[in-house]
Amino acid sequence: MGSGHRPPNSIQSNRDFARRLKRLICRVTVLVVLARFHFSGYQEGRVYAHKKASCPRYCDEVGSAILTKEQEQEISENLPAFDTLTARSARDNGTLFELFRTYPGSRVNRYVARFVVWDRQADYLISDQPWEYAFGRHSALDRFLALDGEILLLGSGHDAVTFLHYVEHAAKMPNKRIRSFQVPIMEDGRRILRSMKEFDPSGDGAHANWPDRFFAKIVDAHIGTTGNEGGRIGNGLSYVLRARGLLNFAQPVMELVAIDPRATHNLNNRDACLSSCLADGI
Repeated sequence: MGSGHRPPNSIQSNRDFARRLKRLICRVTVLVVLARFHFSGYQEGRVYAHKKASCPRYCDEVGSAILTKEQEQEISENLPAFDTLTARSARDNGTLFELFRTYPGSRVNRYVARFVVWDRQADYLISDQPWEYAFGRHSALDRFLALDGEILLLGSGHDAVTFLHYVEHAAKMPNKRIRSFQVPIMEDGRRILRSMKEFDPSGDGAHANWPDRFFAKIVDAHIGTTGNEGGRIGNGLSYVLRARGLLNFAQPVMELVAIDPRATHNLNNRDACLSSCLADGI
């Protein structure tokens, strides 16, 4: 074992892992899984799971002001068309996404903002997908919410909850940051660069007032105010969050922070956050 690596506190068998996971999600019927490093593969038969597999590097970067003009020209001329069925998941999202994308029975939507689905409700959840603003209305996340889905944070960081991008779409706030770019795709047998837009899902955030690790702050505050103690699966502390509850908590917070960034100071007490903003005439 290399320097700096320490063994886990205890060795967990697949059976132990599955038993703890079943206890945590025993009443869940529609589930999003966000996890770190490894996932045991256990899923109860009535549970549907999906993750954002995204696309490989460069596929959605032309025109986004990330690359130099020379890089954009080279990519525009030479990058193969994005194939949703064969393109590997973005490496930044971790190994789990690619393992799940290639898991027997898993399916993906035919779109650059890919979601991997498995088991029940899969056909419905990827039945339609808007080309632009792909995390908002009529998206897989929109239908996931309609099914009263729940989110499993399986030892993952709380700043990587994709569903909060849906909340950014739903929130009524001015001056959302819009990211424009082009994606190489095949259309009528020809490779073309198709333009698209989305509210910025990068670390810069969908609004200039978003503080550092805003999503983690929202999720931690939601967990604290709901008394959600989570449960330990393997050596990681995991939580199940109801998507509707997270939406109802996060949307008014986002709308207030978009007006005044001071609203984040009382984020751990949302009622105090709302009250302080109202007292300031916001």
